[in-house]
Amino acid sequence: MNKSIRAFSALAIAAISSSASQAEEARYIVKLHSPSLFREVDAELAESVRNGLQNSDVFGNAVDAQPRLFGTRARVLSGLKALNMIVVDSMDEATVEALSHNPDVAYIEKEFFFDAPRMPNARPLPPRTSQPIRTNNARPSIGSASELTWGLENIRATGAWNAVNNGAGKFGEGVRVLVIDTGIDRDHIDIKANFEQGRNFITSRPGPLFRDRLPLGILPMAPVFPGANNNDPAAAYDYFDQVGHGTHVAGTIAGVANNQGVVGVAPRAKILAGRVCGKLGCSSTAIVAAIDWATTARADVVNMSLGGPVPSRAQEDALKRLETAGVTVVAASGNDGAARVSYPSAWASVISVGAIDAKEAKAEFSNWGPELDIVAPGVDVKSSVPTGSGRESRVKIPVNNRIVEIPSTSFVGAPEILDPFEGELAFAGLGKPEDFGSANVRGKIALLARGEIPFADKVKNAIAAGAVGVAIYNNVDGLLSGALTQDGSTVAIPVVAIEKDRGEELKRRVGTQKVTMSIQTIKTDHAGMQGTSMASPHVAGLVALVKAANKDLKPAQIREIVARSARAVTPNPENKFGAGIADAEAAVREALKLR
Repeated sequence: MNKSIRAFSALAIAAISSSASQAEEARYIVKLHSPSLFREVDAELAESVRNGLQNSDVFGNAVDAQPRLFGTRARVLSGLKALNMIVVDSMDEATVEALSHNPDVAYIEKEFFFDAPRMPNARPLPPRTSQPIRTNNARPSIGSASELTWGLENIRATGAWNAVNNGAGKFGEGVRVLVIDTGIDRDHIDIKANFEQGRNFITSRPGPLFRDRLPLGILPMAPVFPGANNNDPAAAYDYFDQVGHGTHVAGTIAGVANNQGVVGVAPRAKILAGRVCGKLGCSSTAIVAAIDWATTARADVVNMSLGGPVPSRAQEDALKRLETAGVTVVAASGNDGAARVSYPSAWASVISVGAIDAKEAKAEFSNWGPELDIVAPGVDVKSSVPTGSGRESRVKIPVNNRIVEIPSTSFVGAPEILDPFEGELAFAGLGKPEDFGSANVRGKIALLARGEIPFADKVKNAIAAGAVGVAIYNNVDGLLSGALTQDGSTVAIPVVAIEKDRGEELKRRVGTQKVTMSIQTIKTDHAGMQGTSMASPHVAGLVALVKAANKDLKPAQIREIVARSARAVTPNPENKFGAGIADAEAAVREALKLR
């Protein structure tokens, strides 16, 4: 150990009382210039873990024995080995100022948080006149017809499977995809056979010195207890998906072909899962740590169905490191329906993906801009959700003196109703608070029209008005899907969705007569979701197929193949479709040409 590091050791291990470290302090990423200096700092952290992170002073009070960076107050929490970055906390203004002028420090970035990935409640645009291109081969080589979603058909995934004639690389075999998201249900029937490993980057550590957001899960020797902000004590393991989003994404990428549920775009690729988002949001620092793991875990593809408007220098550097390591990154463009692409999707090293619906129209919520690379299915995408958290529904109404079942769906977050629940219908407009003023829904099932406010708000308002159930009818043709909660919880009353024509018919009838409805909702392992979050994994699965077909391809080559093979969309004002609609078969054939 050299002289400067010995001085670091002598000063950095100085104990600090627990009372002084109780205040909430943000985490920071400190980027070091020197890889050798990083290794020595990281070694100090490893030694402190071996020796125990907490000691007692002569009075029996807990003291913190973690290393301090360069003798400052900055407490070293973790080292990101592929990035020469140190994660610290206990940084006051003077410490930040001192480190920012240290010649060994490239830059300092304060941790920030943004909302966890959510499914937008957006109305699809009117159908286009053109019909989507479907797969051109007669039958898939694996998987049953019931497992194939419209998204797989649209991007011609089965054609890509059959394009690879030999066993090597078929179905994405031999490729590892890291899903950086809300975690995963590793035991899901569609995921278990392809799941490889998972890590939690937002778990808290025990003891009075450590708070809910610490420390990225990088100290495996310390016991783990869920914190109040982002974790459920009932979770089976620390990277379990408590939101449902990450499991849905993983199923779209690599759902197993097992004649049950859904099959993924690359049904023999392996899945890794990094949990960086919890119930209350995503950590910028956790995302960088997960990207670091992508390098050390030797992932081939990374999917990031998350993002926000704020760029992160540390994330940009981490993504550049993935590029040099040969890892291809795919990310969602964002769900604001705006001419701006979210970060990290906006970075040049990332394949930015927007969303289309089943008619190949741009989804209303899908962000666009010059950084957008491609579009893929992102509306009413069926995939896996944590086991038992999905809902199927049965709805019956009286028609011409007989009871008939009508098409319906339910929502993520609706309660399970095993025995049919029956109630009188009452129409209450769009479900805004003012709509319930003239509608008597107390003790009745509120019939509501889709539009203007989120599904969750409609249901909350109905519950406040005394409704015992909710039926929401669509404002466009077909059934709708959605989520009432984002944290794995359920609402207090049954909620279903029905088609536009049937809803309008019931609206007319309840104005003149008493109409009843019977509702039953049953737990399932799958659900329909929408968002650019759902479009991105279609392309991540496509990239896995391309990489499996030709392992020698570099990320820049894969980005070029994805763009070149896309089905162009015209007109394409303001680059709303990027290079066009993702085409897995064409992309795989391009990859095979270069083998």
